[in-house]
Amino acid sequence: MDITYPLDKNYDYSHLLYLSEPKAFAARDQELVEELEKLLSKTGHRENVVSGITHQLQDELVILAQFLENVSRRRPKGRQDCRFSCLILL
Repeated sequence: MDITYPLDKNYDYSHLLYLSEPKAFAARDQELVEELEKLLSKTGHRENVVSGITHQLQDELVILAQFLENVSRRRPKGRQDCRFSCLILL
């Protein structure tokens, strides 16, 4: 068997050239690092935006809870459910 020929003559073996060139590996790795830095930056920005929205929603929930508590305190003690008594008055 002749081992000088690749198993498939139509296969592109150009990617194997990187194995012999450390500079090519370094350049490719540097590109990967730069892309990962961009992704990390976007992720950090997205985290800040989501955190801000979460805090706003929590504040609104506190205000809503206070409002509902205030409404429940103002309801007359004898009429816990106004839906039926309000219909009678109409």
